[in-house]
Amino acid sequence: MYDAFFSAGGKAVPAVFSAEDGESIVKVALDAFGGVHALVANAGILRDKSFTAMDEKEWDDVIAVHLKGTYKCCKAVWDIFQKQKYGRILTTASGVGICESIFGSRGVEADLVRCTRWELWTS
Repeated sequence: MYDAFFSAGGKAVPAVFSAEDGESIVKVALDAFGGVHALVANAGILRDKSFTAMDEKEWDDVIAVHLKGTYKCCKAVWDIFQKQKYGRILTTASGVGICESIFGSRGVEADLVRCTRWELWTS
């Protein structure tokens, strides 16, 4: 897939940030490509524990990546997409969330996606 991407003319730049650093991630894309047309929010971590076994720090880590990271990245592209009257946001979810080993953080993220879709559609 890597070879196919580049042989088809795909371009990429390295960017290593926390999922919560949406503005820096988007800045790398703007600097390298001059614009942003799509966001793929695909960050996730697994703390494979039951609710009673998960401590608050582990819970905060999951929420920071799955929910706040998605929010921060969406927020970073929002004005750009509004100004150019175009943009796509694709969020992903893990099948693990179906088993609830991450206790609803993907469900909360799904609600965030519904809210952003509604706000973008109605504005």
